[in-house]
Order: sequence, then C-alpha cells, then structure tokens
Amino acid sequence: RRPPISTLFPYTTLFRSHHHLNLPFDLESVERVEVLKGPSARIYGANAFTGAVNFITNTSKKNKIAASLTAGDFGFHKESLSFGLFINKIKNSVTAYNMQSNGYRHNTSFQTKSLFYELGAETGKTKILANIGLCNKEWGSNSFYSAKFPDQYEETETLLGAIKAETGTRLKHSFWLLWRSNSDHYLLNRNMPAMYENFHLTTTLGASYQFAAFTRVGKTTVGLNYRDETLYSNRLGLPISDSFKIKSTNKYYTLGDRRQNLGLFVDHRIELEKFTFSAGCISEHFNKKVSFLPGAEIAYKFKPQRKSFASVNMAIRNPTFTDLYYS
Repeated sequence: RRPPISTLFPYTTLFRSHHHLNLPFDLESVERVEVLKGPSARIYGANAFTGAVNFITNTSKKNKIAASLTAGDFGFHKESLSFGLFINKIKNSVTAYNMQSNGYRHNTSFQTKSLFYELGAETGKTKILANIGLCNKEWGSNSFYSAKFPDQYEETETLLGAIKAETGTRLKHSFWLLWRSNSDHYLLNRNMPAMYENFHLTTTLGASYQFAAFTRVGKTTVGLNYRDETLYSNRLGLPISDSFKIKSTNKYYTLGDRRQNLGLFVDHRIELEKFTFSAGCISEHFNKKVSFLPGAEIAYKFKPQRKSFASVNMAIRNPTFTDLYYS
C-alpha cells in the first residue's frame, strides 16, 4: 500500500556519502521513518544498493505551534520552533532550529542551523506536496581521517527544493521534481588552513514519472527516472574552462565533472490475504552503458505482527566522484 506523500525522494544522490543526512528538518517534525530492506534498484535506480529509507513528515491536519529549549553538558543547547497551519485543505508547515555544543573532548564542538518549509494541498483525486529547506553545519572532526591530525574541521551548507504530485485512484499518475545543492569545506588542520583545504559544490537535479494501474491481478507500475549530477571542486574532477569564485573566499573552483543517469522500470505486485509477491526490472543508462537489474520478493503474513519474507535482487552502485578522482 502506498504511504502518504513523503518529504524526500529517492534521487538525492550526493558525492560524499557521509553528507547524505544533511537534511533541513528537525527530527521532531518527522512522523515516522520507513526502511525498505534489501536491494531496491529496480524501483529507485542505481545506488539503492542495500535498501531505501523514506522520511514521512508530520501528516497531521491540525493547527499547532510548538517551541522547545534543551540544555545539557559540554555547553550543549538546542532551540527549536515549529508551527502548522491547515486551511481549506492546504497545509503550511515551518520548522526552524539551532543546536550547538562545545564538544565532549578536544575539537568536537559543533553547530547546526536549519530552516524548513512544507506546503501540502489536496483537491479531488490530486495531492501536491512541495518543500524547501536550508541546513548549515559546522563541526570539529577530531581524528576523523587519521589520529595524526586531531584538528580537522568541516562545514557544509545544503539547500534543497522538491515538489511531488499524485492524481488518480485505480489509474494513478505520480510526478517528482527535486533539486539539491551541497557545499563542503574541509580543513586537515583548522589552525593551519593552508596545510590542506578542500572545497566542493555538488548539485543534483532529479525527475521521475510513475504510472500505476490497480487491477484484479494486482498493481502494475511503470516509471521513468532521470538524474543529473554536477560537481565543482578544487581537488576532484577535470579542469574546467570557466572557473568561478568560491563563496565567501578569494579562491576558485577549477575542477569539475558532470554525469547523467536515466532509468526505465516496470514492476508488478500481487497481494492476497496472506501472501504478497512482487517482481520487476529496471534498465539503467549511465556513462554510455546500459544495465538490466531484475528482482523479486515474496512474503507470507502469519499474523498482523508477524511476517516472513525472501527476496532476490540485482543492484549496482555507480562510483562517486570521490571514488573516481581522489587518491
């Protein structure tokens, strides 16, 4: 069964995986987190290698306002404010927070600031969800890559916007559009920036269309996914002809790369009283190569709270730009 329209979409590919959770909303605004176990490439495309995670933001239709203040050891404090306004089937939700600490040991201080806005609307058989968010993080990375360098430091800024629309019941059309930008500044020694310094700017543009038909023989879904990934850097990539200045510095992005990914998939799902079966395949076009990734799952429900399942899937992980260029 389809969950409520979710906040994030499966096309938010970044280029350094430990920045995947630079999400511009507070955990308090998340209603639940769904985890799909096992390779999920045939639905979500390349890089859904061992599963997929879906964040569902608060779906409440009640007006509310909430504020919180938290304090703790090592100079920790967090301030958050959120409110929701539901008028004529249109939901507006805003969440903002600041969280920081002096750190529990040398060079582990951090600060995170976030602002997130979400708009949801329903009219007839159509649902629309749009959101935009900004997240800024700064932290001391004590010995992150090597114990020889306890004064490492990193800061990131993530900006994303997304819109999703669904229409229909027995014949359902779904559209996604996502844009995400992530800038990353890394210092091997925060007290000596000239020693070793990285700047990266990565952007992802994703789009998807799905058509689902609900019939007596189950649910059949056909979809098309597209993703465009761009990197600008002072360390990774190939020389670019039009270098440009790095924000808030007197330095320049001189390297970069760009790639695109296109996937076409079909999937069929059958739900009986106790059995569930699904199977499908995706054809992925990436870097002038085409991959076919099939998969299938079967599940048996003993009781509402107890289920057994088995799956067999083929998945692929495309190399990150770090894999390709870093030594």
